Parts: sequence; C-alpha cells; structure tokens
Amino acid sequence: MELLIIIQIEMFQIQMLQIKTLSTRVHQNRYHYRKVVMLLHRIKRKNALSKSTFVKMKSLFERQVFTKLTQPIPIGVVFLFIGIVASWLLISSGTAQTQKPIEEPVWPVASIKAELSSFSPYVPLFGRVETPLHSTISAMLPANIDKVHVKEGQLVKAGELLISLNTDEALLALQQKEADLAEAKARLAKLKIQTQANKKILTHQEKLAALEQEKLLRKEKMLATKAISAEQFATSQSESKAQFISLEQQRVLVANSINQLDIARANIKRASAQLNKAQLDFSYTKIKAPYDAVISKVMASVGERTQPGNQLLTLFDRSSLELRANIPNQYLQAVKSVLENNGAITAHVDFGEAIIPLQLRRLTAQVKQGRSGVDGLFSLDINSNQLALGQVVKLIMKLPARDNIISVPPEAVYNNNKIYVIESSRLKAMPVDWVGDNYENGVHRMLVSPGALYRENSSSKSESGRIFEVATTKLHHAKTGLKVSVINDKPLMADR
Repeated sequence: MELLIIIQIEMFQIQMLQIKTLSTRVHQNRYHYRKVVMLLHRIKRKNALSKSTFVKMKSLFERQVFTKLTQPIPIGVVFLFIGIVASWLLISSGTAQTQKPIEEPVWPVASIKAELSSFSPYVPLFGRVETPLHSTISAMLPANIDKVHVKEGQLVKAGELLISLNTDEALLALQQKEADLAEAKARLAKLKIQTQANKKILTHQEKLAALEQEKLLRKEKMLATKAISAEQFATSQSESKAQFISLEQQRVLVANSINQLDIARANIKRASAQLNKAQLDFSYTKIKAPYDAVISKVMASVGERTQPGNQLLTLFDRSSLELRANIPNQYLQAVKSVLENNGAITAHVDFGEAIIPLQLRRLTAQVKQGRSGVDGLFSLDINSNQLALGQVVKLIMKLPARDNIISVPPEAVYNNNKIYVIESSRLKAMPVDWVGDNYENGVHRMLVSPGALYRENSSSKSESGRIFEVATTKLHHAKTGLKVSVINDKPLMADR
C-alpha cells in the first residue's frame, strides 16, 4: 500500500508538469526519472520484479525522458507503469499473505517387539581373588642359605625342593645327639648287669637268712634243755639279726638297681627324642613344598644367614582360590533363597578369549564396616590360570529367573528408569525398574520391569505375554506424544 500511494503522488506530479514551462519540464522529468528508478529498485528488492523486467522498464523511461527532454512524459506511459507496478504489488502482497500450513515433523526410529516374559537377570559385580590356604615358609634353625631353587610365580608339586640350607651345623648337632643316645644305651646295659648281680646276691642272702633262722630255732631248743648256755644262745641271736640286716640291705640295693634301670631307660628315651629333634632339624635344611602350590613371593637370597622365624617365601594352593565379591542388598534375598534350597548361583569372568565359570559357595557371616551388602565367595575352576592372587576382576552373576520382565537394548533405556513404547505412531513414556542385564547369545540386553506407577495404572496385575513396540533409537528430545515413523529395514544413527 505504501508503494501504491507513492505511485499515485508521482502520477499527480507528472500531470502538473504539462502546464509548466519547457525548462521546468526538463528539470522535473529528470527528477521523476530518478524517483521512478528508485521505486523500481524497491520493488525488485522485494522479489516482486525480475531482473529482466526491471531492465526493460528502466530503459523505457530512459527513452521517454532523455530523447525528448522538452516534452512531458506521455500520460499513457505513466499509467502503463502504474498498472505494471500495481500488478506486481498485488502479486507480492498475495504471496506474503498466503502461508503454507506447518506440518508436524515425523522422526524416524528403529524399534523392537518386546514381550513381558521370564528372564534370568545378570548382575555385574567386582571381586578380589583370595585363598584360605596361603602359607608363609619360615626358617626353623639358624643356617646359611646355600641355594634357592624356585622363583616367584613358579608352579611346584608337593615335596618339591624349594630352598637348601647349609647342613654343617645341623649335622654336628645330629652326631652329638646320636652319641648321647649311644651313651644312654650303654649306661642302661651296665645297670642291667649290676641289677642281675644284685638279684643273685639277694637270693643267696635270703638262703643264708633262712639257715640262720633254722639255726636260731635249734639253739633255742638246746637252751631249753640247757644244752647250751645263755651266752651261746645270745651269740646265735646276734648272728641271725646281722644276717637279716644284710638281707634287707641287699633287697634295697636290688630295688635301687631297678629304679636306676628305669632312669636309664628314660634317659634313652630323652636321648632318642633329642636325636629325632636333631634329625628333624637336619631335614629343615631342605625346605620343600607342603602341597601343590604357586610361589607368590621369594624373600630369601643365597648367602644370607637365617634365624628361626625368618620368612623365606610365600605360596598358595591354586585349587583353593576363591573370588570374594560384595552382593548388594537388593539381590540378597533371592540369593539366600536359592542357597537354602540347595540351588546353584553361577557366575563367570569374561576374559575375551576365555570365560572362567564360577559358583557361589557361601556368604560371609558379617558385613564389613563402611560397606553395604554381604560378601559372597565364589569357587574357581582349578584348571584356570588366568587369575592371580589379589587380582580384582569384574564378574557377571546370574540370578534366578523373574516374571514380567522386558528385555531391551541398552540404547532403548533412558536414565535406567524409562523406556518409550510406540502407540499409534507416537511415543509414550513407560517408567521401568532396572533389574539386571542379560547376555544370551553374546548380545547385551538390559532387563527392566514396568515401574510401580505403570503397575498401579495397569488393568491387570500380571500381563505376562504382552508385547510392546519399544523405540530403540536414542532421541535427545524424546517425549510422550512425539510423532515417529518406524524404519527397521536399515540401521539408524542415534540422535545426538
């Protein structure tokens, strides 16, 4: 409208030029030529006039103005120009006012059919390799180290020689104890001979005492018949008592000999025990593996002087290796239920080319300070040598199957608590609870269960078998009601 008013004003001014003088017409024609050209430029900038049309109209006015400067511009030319400009203005105005309707964008997404079903969740845990049979071998006697036969990490068999100690001192002690035992045995033999002699003397003494007793009885009868005097009878009594005293002394001597024999036998036992101890000490100069094991650390060096109690090396039984992992509280009830019913909770450690199977054997009886959950102890395959004592690894524990679970790719889950299902070509948010993962057929899937809000709004408590179409393309602007188009015949890049 603004341009139309300007054109009308210009037309009125051109008509007024027809009654003016020649010089005035010439001046005014030039002025209006510039005005018209500026007007054409304004129309062209609004895309209402093509470049070729602009050039033609400009040339037309140049011929009218500069060929006959003394003549006024014909009124027909002016009206022709006004008609053309008005037509372009109407076209331009109509184009500006006519707007195309805004179409709702449709986002291409991939999807899967997910069924509410029964799945066994896999839970990732972190564990540390340990063993209840981890031994430290120490020196048992003072000696110099002659040779170390093993190195750290070496596998050894039960009875295999580990370290050799110098035997000189132990051998001297052994020989001394052997001599002590021989001396004790000789002393016992001597006492046996003395005891036998004392017993023989005692036998003779007993016979003599019996004879003296008979003699005294005869003397007593003779005294009664006054065949002997009282002095003679008294002499016989003295001799009989002396013989009795000698007999008692011999009996004491025999008894002491028997006691001496007992002491000698005890000395032999003591000497024998000391000899055994010396032999045992001598055997300690050859330090051997107590069981099939792996050398975990060697602290001994050739030429060192050891003392009783000095640590020489450590080793552990590979067959007793266990993996200790903390099981979160949310899974404890299910795990305890399986163990109480003599069921099996399995797990595995994935090393890429090798998978080490595990089985939960027991739960610890106490919770460590500052930690939640309870530690579980998993047994290892004794043939596996990929794990080292003290190594921290990631393991995947398989839980008992649960009902009403959905298996979806990780990219379908938002913040571990929401997925989007597709209904009537539009997204609909579904709150979910993450219950674990699944790795069947080597494909990682997340296992989720419909959240409490969904279950409260659901018409039935159990919807096992229901199938959802779940969007698997990650959209950063995903929301309920977003219009989508499912395209599953070719891969789609996730929206970033």
